[in-house]
Amino acid sequence: MRNVALFLSLLFFALLTSPISSAQNIDDQLNTKQRALLNDIESSILSPFCTGRLLKDCPSSAGNDLRRQIKEEILAGTPKEKILENLFKEYGEELHAVPEVTGFGSVAWFAPLVFLFIGLLVIVNLVKRPGAGEDSP
Repeated sequence: MRNVALFLSLLFFALLTSPISSAQNIDDQLNTKQRALLNDIESSILSPFCTGRLLKDCPSSAGNDLRRQIKEEILAGTPKEKILENLFKEYGEELHAVPEVTGFGSVAWFAPLVFLFIGLLVIVNLVKRPGAGEDSP
């Protein structure tokens, strides 16, 4: 009976720690270039599981699973563009951490500049108005 309890305890411990050790094994297999690629990908997309967070900052288990999937694709030699293409296909274009400069995303890039220019014009016009610097009697 004691041997059965010991066996079940060891089996439970092995099952409990196996995902952790497999994740560590994948991390150990990445070389410096692959780690840089992983960091670049994780830093350039938002997590589909943690709203408003980059994938690298997402603490959820689903985020960990997605990072492990990306690591496996990197180890298989999949190029960055293909990995990102697959992610955008699966989770949608809202994964972009920075909007693209094409289509509607260009509004996010150019609208602040337009409003800044309009604001500067208003300030210049207010300063140049006749009588703007004079004291009234």
